[in-house]
Amino acid sequence: MIRQEVWLDVKLTHRQGMSIREISRTTGLSRQLVRRVLSERAPRGYKPRPVRPSKLDPFRPQLDALLQLKPRARATVLHDLLKKDGYPGGYGLVKAAVGRIRREEAARQRACVRFETAPGLEGQFDWKGPIRGLLADDPTAVYLFRFMLAWSRSQFTLAVTSLALSPMLASLRWAFEAIGGVPHRLVLDNPKPAVTRPKPHLVLHGFFLEFCRHYGCEPDPAWPYHPERKGKTERTFQDVEQAGLLDVTYADLPALQRALTALDTSRMERVHATTGEAPAVRLIRELPELLPLPAGSWA
Repeated sequence: MIRQEVWLDVKLTHRQGMSIREISRTTGLSRQLVRRVLSERAPRGYKPRPVRPSKLDPFRPQLDALLQLKPRARATVLHDLLKKDGYPGGYGLVKAAVGRIRREEAARQRACVRFETAPGLEGQFDWKGPIRGLLADDPTAVYLFRFMLAWSRSQFTLAVTSLALSPMLASLRWAFEAIGGVPHRLVLDNPKPAVTRPKPHLVLHGFFLEFCRHYGCEPDPAWPYHPERKGKTERTFQDVEQAGLLDVTYADLPALQRALTALDTSRMERVHATTGEAPAVRLIRELPELLPLPAGSWA
């Protein structure tokens, strides 16, 4: 039984053109096992090995934040800063964790190459919020879900009032049905309802995996703190702010949705600075490369 992150790496590198022999040599898996993974629609049930608790575990967010602010700081300096925050453990745990984080970052940097995805291959999904004060006489927070096809830059934005897994999957289903197809790969951030544990020890929520299996797409959560992996959606949320949609009060959620849909339609018809074509025009050519919508509805 192989880990989910290894299963995903095999599928994605093969889609990017790597042969079975090359994947076997890179991962250390046998060719037979690589072929089996490539034939599967979703990873087999895997029960991760229980992780032994560490004194450093409660302080990992502080350590990650320190590494963001001081990426070149020595482990001794980071250890001293954590001690001031109440860390009760020794230097060895901090040194090992920092070394592991930096090795993973170096590997990610070596593997991160800017490329344009093929038509139908990738869709990117992200969210913004909570945003308060958008609905008149209603303090309810609003979240904006956005789905974008990476090749055509076709975008679809939906306003909801919850970040739970059910409305998140409903938003994805709405986007797939609005497009009329499904990308082969689904890139998303690491929302807690869908991603139980982010990379490098990836664990996805079983219900989310069932959703991806139903639609035939492969989930590919981005690495934490690396928004460039899904930069298309990270950048395009700026259009909502630039259009002033967050500075207006709406009568209700449908009124907000009409404004978002109008913005999406406008951008779909505008020539994109990178591709040199309007997303609506490219979408026509991308549709045949998408997976068809599955028969029957998803529970």
